[in-house]
Amino acid sequence: YTPLQLAAALGSLHMFDHLFNKRMTIEWVFGPVRCRKLYLADIDVPLDSEEKERGDGKSSKSVVEIVVESQRLDLLSKGQLKKILDQKWSKYAMRICRERFHTSLWFAVSLLTLTSVTGDTPVTMAALVWAELFCGFRYFKHFQRELVRVLRLGLTKYLSTHGTHIENRLYDLLTCPFCLTILGLRWHVCLTWDKEQGPVYVCRQSQDTWKSQVATYLLLVQSAMSFFHLFQGMLGFPEYGHFVIMLKKMVRQDMVKFFHIYTVFLFGFSHLFYIVFFRQNQGWAEFGHSLNVGFKPVLQQVDLEDCFGQDIGPDGSCETSEMTGWFRFILILMNFFLVSLVLVNLFIAMMSSTYDRVNQQSTLEWNLVRARIITNLDRELSNQERISAENKFWEDDESEDTKTTRRFLTFTTMEQRPEYLKGAEQPNPAIEPLPEALLS
Repeated sequence: YTPLQLAAALGSLHMFDHLFNKRMTIEWVFGPVRCRKLYLADIDVPLDSEEKERGDGKSSKSVVEIVVESQRLDLLSKGQLKKILDQKWSKYAMRICRERFHTSLWFAVSLLTLTSVTGDTPVTMAALVWAELFCGFRYFKHFQRELVRVLRLGLTKYLSTHGTHIENRLYDLLTCPFCLTILGLRWHVCLTWDKEQGPVYVCRQSQDTWKSQVATYLLLVQSAMSFFHLFQGMLGFPEYGHFVIMLKKMVRQDMVKFFHIYTVFLFGFSHLFYIVFFRQNQGWAEFGHSLNVGFKPVLQQVDLEDCFGQDIGPDGSCETSEMTGWFRFILILMNFFLVSLVLVNLFIAMMSSTYDRVNQQSTLEWNLVRARIITNLDRELSNQERISAENKFWEDDESEDTKTTRRFLTFTTMEQRPEYLKGAEQPNPAIEPLPEALLS
């Protein structure tokens, strides 16, 4: 780590601003207005050519990447680093995110068309074939890019990235093979030849053939992946990004904690039910039935007359002893109150707390998500794509001596404006006033 990188990972905001400002040089000053130049080496994600110039063959982490990995919300919400991310977001990152979201939306619509249209008429058959071809070849370029990256980096290094980026990479890598396999199986099953009408393409999926079953399972996985990817694409919208973060945190934190606690209660009460009804040592199927009885309070379904496989007497009640009947009654009530009233309401309170916490710092959380999207895009785009006119956000400083090009940005700020205006209003004693004759 350099001092600036160490301050980005562990230091205070004041120390980072001090070291960051040391990297900037003053170009010109006009009154309170100052123009500073900042070279982007070690600050921004490096280009491929910049990494080759280092000569060590290693991929260095920039200050922006270190800030994102360290989740420094304070550095991402103010200062010059935020201005750099603002320029990158407005120049190319927002546009690429919206384009990918719209592509994911069209892909999901195509999958819906593929599973809904009958293909009985020429129009519907054309729509069905278009949807299949679109699904099969839309992500072919993404598949090529990710396959080359896997072969170059290796699977372990390829997957060593942030969770959201892994999901996007796997989606781009698997979508094209899945869809092409589905396309081949569907055409083999659905495409027939009629002597009078010619080619007839009518899909009636059935469970009789293994090809239909494989196509159905692959289509099920692909549909789940596409709609989850569409949900992930909403992170690029500031209006909905924090809601996506909120739901993901509820699933990863609150639901996991509730599941662990509830599992203890479920197996504990199920085992008690298993014993009190004298069903022990009768196989796992009987214990599975006790799990079902223990799970019913979550759905607020409690049957106090459930005999749990025991014989029913002439009066319609379970043939058990009086003590066992009372103990069974107490167990069912305890399970209902502890699970249905206590645990479920505790789970709701946990999610409400997560919602309030994320909603209070929604802007800060989305700044982190935006920075992560930008760094992932910088690593994903090729060198030619990054230096293209539509994506280039910096200026080049070409050195004639070393014949190298350095990237830089300029920042114009107004500092100490009140003091400057206050000094401008006061007369300068070194300047003599004009004679009254000239003034008149």
